[in-house]
Parts: sequence; structure tokens; C-alpha cells
Amino acid sequence: MTNSFQAIVRTTDGVFRAYLASPTSICITEDGVNGVQGFIDVEDSGLVQSPEFLVKELKCWIYEHVRGLDLLEVHLTLRDG
Repeated sequence: MTNSFQAIVRTTDGVFRAYLASPTSICITEDGVNGVQGFIDVEDSGLVQSPEFLVKELKCWIYEHVRGLDLLEVHLTLRDG
């Protein structure tokens, strides 16, 4: 999988995005907030061969780090640029 995919999750408090920063690192950002909100290190780079893995990891990250938010929409799209 190339880093051209991104997972997008809209919650009751904002929109979060996840994409591959390296073959074993997922970058988490939040719309309207400068900078990176977090990274997820993946031990086995074989796991990230499927773009759907980004969706699963982003949802887990939100549940773990930003508790109390309802997930309203979940998308997997191609990144611009």
C-alpha cells in the first residue's frame, strides 16, 4: 500500500485523519488543529498492506485518546497531492 490513502472519521467534536507517515508509522491529524495529534507505530509492516487497516487504527486511537466522542462518519479516501 502506498501512503496515498487516508482514513477520515467525523466525530461529534471534529474530523480526524490517519495516513501512513512511513511503512510502519501512522500519522493522526485533526482538522482545524495545527500539527500532528499522534502517531501509531505498527510492529508488523505487513499489517498496513491493506488500506482498511487505517480505518481500524484511527477508530481505536479515537476511542483510546479522545474518549466520549460519537463516531458519525467513517471514510477511506485517496489523499490529495
